[in-house]
Amino acid sequence: MLTIPLVGVDNICSWLYTLVMTAEINPPSKKTIGLVLKKLRLKANLTQIQLSSKAFGTLSTQRSISLYEIGRIRPDTQNLAKLAAALNVSVSDIIDTAYSVEAAITPTPTEQPA
Repeated sequence: MLTIPLVGVDNICSWLYTLVMTAEINPPSKKTIGLVLKKLRLKANLTQIQLSSKAFGTLSTQRSISLYEIGRIRPDTQNLAKLAAALNVSVSDIIDTAYSVEAAITPTPTEQPA
């Protein structure tokens, strides 16, 4: 049986992200999450260095921001929560947007003629 955390929306969002990433549910691709993070960063008028500093308090993670955005790696639960907070959005906003993007670009199966 699954145990849902009851303390705070961010904890629930982190729990949901962990569930999605480890369950049989197909998680958003690394590339799609990266596109969403880049769009949100640009909307916030931040450079990768500024986002790195704001989210993690250090510039050494700027390379990670770059790797997230190009889809080479996916942020773990804690890093996604920090990025979401720095971008003034929720973790679920990022995941929901990533799923929406994937739904828009994934072709639907065509029906076979009878």
